[in-house]
Amino acid sequence: MIGRFKDKIIKRGAKGLIGLKRQFKIMDSDGSGALDFDEFSKALIDYKVDCPEEEVQNLFSIFDKNRDGTINLDEFVNAVLGELTPTRMSLV
Repeated sequence: MIGRFKDKIIKRGAKGLIGLKRQFKIMDSDGSGALDFDEFSKALIDYKVDCPEEEVQNLFSIFDKNRDGTINLDEFVNAVLGELTPTRMSLV
């Protein structure tokens, strides 16, 4: 399911960090700087990632690394791009 979500985001032009930030801002409808479960669920529907409610809960939990009930930009980027490889880390 994570793979399907990543594919949908990439198809919308979010191939790099700037594109991911743009997509995150679109999903963050209340402008809080974080995605709550409702915003995340709506994003999955908008991106046409069909999955049962239980899978949406599981995916949200995977993205929400600090378990605060929201997904911040760093959690979102890490979930979509993965952890930095040594090569990417050296570029940063």
